Amino acid sequence: KYLGILLSGSGAMTDAKIDLRNRCRKAQYKLQSLLYNTNIKKSIALKLYDQLVKPISCYGCEYWGVMVKYKPPDLYKYDELPQEKFHLAFMRFILGTNRYASNLAVRGELGRFPLYISINRQIVKYLKRLESRKCGRLLQEAYNEQQKLAGCANVWLTNVSKLIESITNNSDTNTIKVDDFSQSIRNQYSNF
Repeated sequence: KYLGILLSGSGAMTDAKIDLRNRCRKAQYKLQSLLYNTNIKKSIALKLYDQLVKPISCYGCEYWGVMVKYKPPDLYKYDELPQEKFHLAFMRFILGTNRYASNLAVRGELGRFPLYISINRQIVKYLKRLESRKCGRLLQEAYNEQQKLAGCANVWLTNVSKLIESITNNSDTNTIKVDDFSQSIRNQYSNF
């Protein structure tokens, strides 16, 4: 374990994702137990979720987020991600609905977007940080190696470029701004 992530020799994130899922589950159940039978505002409960549970569920998403198999236009498949399942379960808990309530209706009632939007925003934000060279020497060297391997399969930078292109129809990562990217992905979800 390094910096809260379970690492494997092969670079696979399977164990790390399982560990994060279990931590997220614990944090969410603890929060739900504290909120049970309270008259707390929905907005405050969601803010608590965003501050206490979301950082755990999205920890390290800059790396594992690009390894997710679903890319637009398969936006509905993002609901199958463990992080999104927990998010939806908490929103249903806040609304007092059962698990059969429509995901879109639950999100619409609370004015929320899926977590994958903030995950993808974090990925692009991290890429911009690497491109601006405002990171440590080791990260910069790793990024330089990624640039050399660009175009190869299962390379982080290649996957990020494909993600950006699938959302903005622009493969040039240098011209993408984080806020514009976030707005594009929100628009794409809203039009879905």
